[in-house]
Amino acid sequence: MRDSLRQNGIDAPNSLTSDGVGYEFWQNPDVVLSQTCGYPYRSVLREKVNLVGTPDYGLEGCPAGYYHSVFIVRADSQVKDIRDLAGARMAYNDTHSQSGFHGPHAFAEEQGIELLFNVETGAHRASALAVYEGRAQTAALDAVTWRNLVRFEEFAPTLRVVARTWPVPGLPLICARRFEASIIAEAFENGLAQLDAEFKQDLGIVGFVRMQPEDYSSAAFLP
Repeated sequence: MRDSLRQNGIDAPNSLTSDGVGYEFWQNPDVVLSQTCGYPYRSVLREKVNLVGTPDYGLEGCPAGYYHSVFIVRADSQVKDIRDLAGARMAYNDTHSQSGFHGPHAFAEEQGIELLFNVETGAHRASALAVYEGRAQTAALDAVTWRNLVRFEEFAPTLRVVARTWPVPGLPLICARRFEASIIAEAFENGLAQLDAEFKQDLGIVGFVRMQPEDYSSAAFLP
């Protein structure tokens, strides 16, 4: 990506930063590329940054560039249906998360139940651990994270999926307003095409969709 950007006149950095998260960072005028959650983008950032596009993780039941959340419980739980979780103690990563907080909240409301979001963990993996350790009865994780947990974490077989939310637009790639989003989108596509097959499989990215800002309207996150 770096080489492709430089060939198109963008002074891309030599390497990635390791502190690129949060509203202040995302609005930095020097951000060449970052990834944010759908909720921060649609609620705050849409008019302040440029949308580059959205990776496609090839999730079953989702259009390209979309994803969903999964509700997990312990495998030995008696819960059989989302309605069995009414009043359940729920772990969540943070209140700015679409997949861990806003999406599950809307889904539970649509199902006519109330969940108690009272175990804040700071990360999806930590939420899964909270369920595994019995500190929470359920948690909602984005489906990509859940797929990775199943592949790489030894504790994953002790958990199971009890419900899935409806698909919504995936986590968008963004850049500062002063950069041409189409040039950065092309660089991402070039970089993705050059990844070796094993690394691409580990990332789980099967493609890239040049989503538009209007694709992230509030209506796009409703049933």
